[in-house]
Amino acid sequence: MKAEVQLLVAASENMKPLTPQSRIEINGDGNVVVTGDGNQINAGTSIDSKAAAALADALKTTLDHLTVLPVETPINSAEIKELVEDALAEVKKSKPNKVKAVSAIKGIAETIKFVPDLKAAYDIIKPAAAMAGIYLP
Repeated sequence: MKAEVQLLVAASENMKPLTPQSRIEINGDGNVVVTGDGNQINAGTSIDSKAAAALADALKTTLDHLTVLPVETPINSAEIKELVEDALAEVKKSKPNKVKAVSAIKGIAETIKFVPDLKAAYDIIKPAAAMAGIYLP
């Protein structure tokens, strides 16, 4: 009887599931439609402290760049400054909301990426954002 139990245990360990188990892993932003029984999506909505600190430093640098913009720069620096300050307040929270931070960071990046006087600020924001899983073009 002991031999039969050992045989059953060995056989069950080698059995494969009857239905294939699908798994989708996404690194970065993505839109996914998952259907079927047993499928699940785990989404994180916070930013770790190291990434939040990097983002805060990048946003502070952006604020510094905004204060020395030439008058003829084709953007409203006061509006951008407000966006940057809002994003900075979010990433400085003890548990920053990633959805809010992504929205703010992408908005800021899209606004400043083609402004020559703010290229340096964009180049600082981009790698800091990537640390938080926010990928910019």
